[in-house]
Amino acid sequence: MRRLVVPVIAGLVLVGCGDAAANETCQDLQELEQRIIEADPDNTQLLTEIYDDVVDVGERTEGELGAALLKMQPVFEQFEALVGDDEQAAIAAQKAQAAQTEEEIAAINDAAKYINETCELSVLL
Repeated sequence: MRRLVVPVIAGLVLVGCGDAAANETCQDLQELEQRIIEADPDNTQLLTEIYDDVVDVGERTEGELGAALLKMQPVFEQFEALVGDDEQAAIAAQKAQAAQTEEEIAAINDAAKYINETCELSVLL
């Protein structure tokens, strides 16, 4: 009986570690979301920095949440370009968005839904 209990407990500890990492990521995303809410829409530099921070969070996150954030990375980079001062980058972002296939859009929507539900976000995605 003890042999069965040890692997289960070890598995719970491993799952708990993953949840702690996801909780930290969600907290980071919620803070970034709040910064977006509070930001002056005309402060393009600040908005660009915030979306750059979102990309950074995605790059350092592992597991399912990390995979979902990586799927969203092109979207965050497009947001960066669209809110920034570089008109050429904004045009390129619009073209990239228009060129996305239905499959890519569906994958992005699924990733956004997963992130929103996991981290209880309302504005970021």
